[in-house]
Amino acid sequence: MADARRVSGASGGVGHLAVQIAVARGATVVALARPHDHAALYELGARSCVDYTDRPAVAAIGTVDAALDLVGGDFGVSLFDLVAPGGTVALATAWSIPRYRAAAEARGIRAVACLVDAGRIRVVVGARFDLYRAVEAQAWVTNRLGFGKAAIVVGDREGRRERGDQAGTRGGPA
Repeated sequence: MADARRVSGASGGVGHLAVQIAVARGATVVALARPHDHAALYELGARSCVDYTDRPAVAAIGTVDAALDLVGGDFGVSLFDLVAPGGTVALATAWSIPRYRAAAEARGIRAVACLVDAGRIRVVVGARFDLYRAVEAQAWVTNRLGFGKAAIVVGDREGRRERGDQAGTRGGPA
């Protein structure tokens, strides 16, 4: 698939933002996520969605120009073979690679800020937890129990947990 970007972990807190950034920059995005998250990813601009647990379906996408791996492990390594020669692979788990160093680029950060200011990127808050339930929030993220970001709300002494909504229809900026 020419001029395409593959995003693994596309429904997560970073992945849903990466999908929107790539789309805003004119890329064709193939989102890898669980099937129940596909509708929200289409709403965020993904051109196609594939269940990441279906290895033959992932391979059937063919090669892409760039891949962003937000999952890591063996799955992330398997994506290298699906990037065209001369393509780009970005790893969220790159700290596990010896001598790898990443640095933020001011120009790129400004470009993302402009997209946010223009309303072309929105943060999807999948669940809100009060500060006293931070452990539950961490479990929500670690166990991939929802779409988007988990927000910790300071000052909610009732200890409640609120679910956001996929694709930002109820969730707002974190």
